[in-house]
Amino acid sequence: MDPRDVLDVFDRAAETYDLAAFPFFTPFGEALVEFAGVGPDDHVLDVGCGAGAALAPAARRAASAVGIELVPAMAERARAAAPEAQVVVGDASSLDFAHHAFDVVLAAFVVFFMPDPTAALTGWRQVLSPAGRLVISTWAGADPRWSFERDIRRGFLSEIPQETLQDLGAGIALLNRFDGPSKVQEELRVAGFEPDPPVEHQIEFVFRDEDAWWEWNWSHGSRLFLEALAESARERFRELVYAGMQPLRTDGGFPRRYTALFTRAVPAAQVMGNT
Repeated sequence: MDPRDVLDVFDRAAETYDLAAFPFFTPFGEALVEFAGVGPDDHVLDVGCGAGAALAPAARRAASAVGIELVPAMAERARAAAPEAQVVVGDASSLDFAHHAFDVVLAAFVVFFMPDPTAALTGWRQVLSPAGRLVISTWAGADPRWSFERDIRRGFLSEIPQETLQDLGAGIALLNRFDGPSKVQEELRVAGFEPDPPVEHQIEFVFRDEDAWWEWNWSHGSRLFLEALAESARERFRELVYAGMQPLRTDGGFPRRYTALFTRAVPAAQVMGNT
């Protein structure tokens, strides 16, 4: 995606990002830092740190932590969440840090927002120390109980302007490059890493009611789809999904499972040096 488009959409979402409905990225960020094994001797860089979901727990564990975030409003939230960390406004796909400056690079649900993921990954490898590690999270398979929503979305594609539809398609194509274990490993190898097998991490969230689902969709990148629809089409979409949600209702609300892939990788030269 064009960095300007990423900046714009997340600037509009910043006020409710990771707050609407429930903290969504926070538990994934905490789990990613645990998976990364961040320790008191580590100097950590969180690329595309957002509102600090991974940066905050990393800063509490590490010798030092730096976050880089494209969106100023999100960077402000990251500073509040991680006062121990340094947060700079900048482009995670074009780093201005010294080579070998960090022991750990964290990339939480960000690599598929890079206009050139391979170039971004290569840049992240260059700022890692020779014994450093990259730890990333990407998305795996969707909750099959919610397949009706994806079907409804497809039914509205003809109502989206062609240029916008092409942009959305390009974004989905980037997501698809990282939506399976073998895909993630291959992308990392191309960028000069040797990855471990990705590990699934699942969290089941519960939308308290239909409106919580709607508010949540406006709080992150999914709002691009909603904004592309005319107001009348948007309301029809909402009504159809609300109806489709009803079979999922429980006493607590509407459960939905999200599955992430956590992957640890080291520079390929590190592996060669150990052989």
